[in-house]
Amino acid sequence: MEHRMRCKVCGKIWCFTDQDLKENSSNSLMSGIAAIGRIASAFGGTTAQQHLNYDIMERNQAKVVDYYQCPNCRSKDVVELSEEEWEEVQTQESFANVRVSVNASATTEALLTRIKLLLEDKDWPNANAYCDAVLDAEPESAMTYVYKLMAELRVPKQADLANHKVPFDTKPNYQKAVRFADDSLRQILNGYIAHINERNERERLDGLYNNACAAMQQSATEEAYKNAASLFAVIKGHKDADNLQAECLRKAEQARLEAERKATEEKAAAAVKAKKITIIAAIIIVAIVAVVLISNFVKQSNAYNAAVSYYHSGEEIDLDDALRMFRDCDFYKDDETYCYEIRGLIDQLDGEYVRLENGVPDESPYFDLAPSIEYVWFYGFSEYRESANGLVWLVEDGQVISGYTENKEYIFTIVGDEIHVESKVNNDINGTYVSRHAKGAKIRHRVYQSSDKGVHSAAALWHLTKSVKFRYI
Repeated sequence: MEHRMRCKVCGKIWCFTDQDLKENSSNSLMSGIAAIGRIASAFGGTTAQQHLNYDIMERNQAKVVDYYQCPNCRSKDVVELSEEEWEEVQTQESFANVRVSVNASATTEALLTRIKLLLEDKDWPNANAYCDAVLDAEPESAMTYVYKLMAELRVPKQADLANHKVPFDTKPNYQKAVRFADDSLRQILNGYIAHINERNERERLDGLYNNACAAMQQSATEEAYKNAASLFAVIKGHKDADNLQAECLRKAEQARLEAERKATEEKAAAAVKAKKITIIAAIIIVAIVAVVLISNFVKQSNAYNAAVSYYHSGEEIDLDDALRMFRDCDFYKDDETYCYEIRGLIDQLDGEYVRLENGVPDESPYFDLAPSIEYVWFYGFSEYRESANGLVWLVEDGQVISGYTENKEYIFTIVGDEIHVESKVNNDINGTYVSRHAKGAKIRHRVYQSSDKGVHSAAALWHLTKSVKFRYI
């Protein structure tokens, strides 16, 4: 595409093409790349490379042309010419270089006939030159101005003036033709202008009408139909614009109602969806809670069963472990009952025991259940300390009822708060003993269980106080 520019300051006209603009951009880009290369060479290159990049930059920069600056006066106040303006420039340039010589004996009528033929042949420069020759002789010849106007507008026949693209009533040749024309010619010339104006207005209205119709066809929303209606309102009275405007407004209302209906449905659907999501979320939460509860229940049940199995296993157990296992049940079934029972076993045998002499406690001979695991030490019977090894306590229904050592060398029978001791190895130890200290003192027990009747044996478990937890020994 060719672009024609005209300077508003000096009137200079110049042209360039899209290809020129493309080459201009390429040269500018190459110049910029060379400039960057020169900078890079300054930091890490050689002097030769710097000079080479500088030369490339200068050569490409010299090829860059500002096509939107006047090449004559360097002004930026320029304007691009339209096709009509460009044709007018070409016409004026072609007229400027043509001169004709007219026979002195030629009449005006003959010259006008010659001009008419030149116009039909589209010889615009010679036609214009002959018009100037006629006007030199008859400066008020209206028809000559008409022909001069036709040469300027490049119209071969007078009737074709009505088909010109734009009105030409501002042209000096037209104005002189109307000025010197008779009424008939003046009416014809004015008719041309009126025809062009009416045609252009009709084409303008048709263009607006077509745009409005296209907008109407593409409309689907209330806003779009209202915009189309506003386009028809601009050309009110043209063709069926009024009816189509009313149709657009009617469809806009329909679109509004339809949009409200869809919005209501979407809102209802969204509410249903939200409700479903809420229900699903609730179900999931309930399921998770149920799983957690079931998991906790199963965990508690398994822990409880393990604790009961351990406690009633009939094998050697540790009361500290048993107590911890029941505590881990977290209040499942009767786990607290077991905890109380285990604590009771410890409290029952806690402390030191002195012998009764005629029903009166004698504090000289006594024994201590706490000194060491599976041992009972007797004091006050000889110079040395008597000990009973491998002690086992029998438990029934949560109470210690008796105990014995290995080979039953020592047998202990518990009745209420009294412990009856029978020794096969030292008769001096035999007798009835009662507790001398308060409950909660240090004592060790270890527990065993028989195979039936829920009878347990207890010996060697460490109990610090009633409320302190146990530790495994």
